[in-house]
Amino acid sequence: MVHLPPKDNHMEPWSRLITLLLLSDGQDFQQAQEQSAQDACEKEGFEFEVAYSDNSPYMQTRQVLEYIERPLNTRPAAIAIELASAPSAFMQAARSALSAGVGWVELSSGASVVQSLRNEFPGHLVASVTADETAIGELHASQCRALLPKGGTILYVEGPSVNPIVRDRRAALEKGLQGSSITIAKTLAADWTAEGAKLATVAWLRQASARHVHLDLVCSQNDAMAVGVQKAARAELVGWAGIPMLGCDGVPTVGQQYVKDGTLAATVIKPVTAGPAVDWIVRSIRGEKPHRHLVLRPTSFPAVQELARRP
Repeated sequence: MVHLPPKDNHMEPWSRLITLLLLSDGQDFQQAQEQSAQDACEKEGFEFEVAYSDNSPYMQTRQVLEYIERPLNTRPAAIAIELASAPSAFMQAARSALSAGVGWVELSSGASVVQSLRNEFPGHLVASVTADETAIGELHASQCRALLPKGGTILYVEGPSVNPIVRDRRAALEKGLQGSSITIAKTLAADWTAEGAKLATVAWLRQASARHVHLDLVCSQNDAMAVGVQKAARAELVGWAGIPMLGCDGVPTVGQQYVKDGTLAATVIKPVTAGPAVDWIVRSIRGEKPHRHLVLRPTSFPAVQELARRP
């Protein structure tokens, strides 16, 4: 039997539990996501649960099924999920959740999949609350241009290729560098962690081909991996160990602090989406009709214009 939230706006929701499914509890941004969602739930009087998947799509799918197969009185009203893989890989999990009367809010994909789910499940809680990943790549390109006005070569560090945001950011960066004299000398893939980026960098540096690569800048898809590259370069005593580093996420106590203390030249502040997703879920349950697709804009820290004025 499918149990749906009541349609009477004056009734209490059938469940006051919101579940947040994230990637890795070792990532600063994921921790910020958790805190944002927890604060929003406490503010609205909803219960909150979080689970991490260690970046595994398989584990994340299992988590979805475990939550929606719970007894009705412990089943969440909605799941907000930061996908560990392409949205299409979670279509069946999303269908199962919605069929069980559990709302589905994606935190890391475009609107097309969500629109398909909305068409299939009209009247259900379905939405996406995401950061503009293309804009992150565009900001990275602008930061590179500001720091290398005469051109140069960069090391680009990205997350796992199965994640669509990785491809979106890279494509936007490459497009943003077109027409400049800036080239990507090498692209490294890591697991979003400092340790993973350090290991990937060391493995590359110990290849003969790396000895002839000159670098002017490191651009990383998150702050942690930028720091990992920096540690590897210093440990291997390479000549470019002190070059500027760019990151992303920009959590105030981590990425922004790295910029202030000089560890990073700049970062991109990626907006936290989990708290706004909780707000969307609560408003929808209470009978409001917020926008189904909310895209939040990132910002450069410091501003690109300030970077361009640096000597």
